[in-house]
Amino acid sequence: MSDVKKRLLLFLESERIRTSHFEKTIGVSNGYVNSISKSMQPDVLERIAAAYPQLSIEWLMVGRGEMLKFEAAGGVRKVNGSKLMERTAAFLTVPVYDMDAAANLHSLQCGDDAGIVGEVSLRDVPRCDGACYVRGRSMEPLLKSGEIVAFKTIGVDEANIVFGHVYIVAMRHDDEDFLVVKTVEKSEKGGGWVKLVSVNPDYAPLDVHLSEVRAMGEVKLSFTMRRICC
Repeated sequence: MSDVKKRLLLFLESERIRTSHFEKTIGVSNGYVNSISKSMQPDVLERIAAAYPQLSIEWLMVGRGEMLKFEAAGGVRKVNGSKLMERTAAFLTVPVYDMDAAANLHSLQCGDDAGIVGEVSLRDVPRCDGACYVRGRSMEPLLKSGEIVAFKTIGVDEANIVFGHVYIVAMRHDDEDFLVVKTVEKSEKGGGWVKLVSVNPDYAPLDVHLSEVRAMGEVKLSFTMRRICC
């Protein structure tokens, strides 16, 4: 049995969809699912995506990411002031990364899919490269633990940083890897240094040298999410 067929049957079982009903819905003949050998035609995939929007076609075809897709549950907020002419996307699907693995933002810039735990669909928003859950209380009340932030990666260079904006920062500091969401301010230590500042005053700021920073992403949005329904 092909991997594509195995994943499709897993989806049908998970959603309690009869194979015959699935075949009728997407306009294929009885027995089509059983006949799948390696892949499926593009037009069939388009009909599957239209009929079952909760299913990740990328997961179905190559096994990458999660089976089910999610969408913002409402209340999408812009975190940093958008640029005047910033382009928006009418519909955007971005991967959601594991915040607990500090290498993931760096992996994203290297084109590595490690650490993807799902994906989320957004509408009429600035273009973003990825998203991750906020952990802890350091950014409250601006960002609460359990919210999701979507970010646009930038080159690690002082010229690319808008001081006073919120960023997700992957860094190695004191021989440990960290992935944090902080406001980035100028540091009193001078050029090459930045200060990572929490909104919650109970958390002390931290000065880091940009040579310790592996990757950065400017936070564009925050939201909660829900599973896409069929």
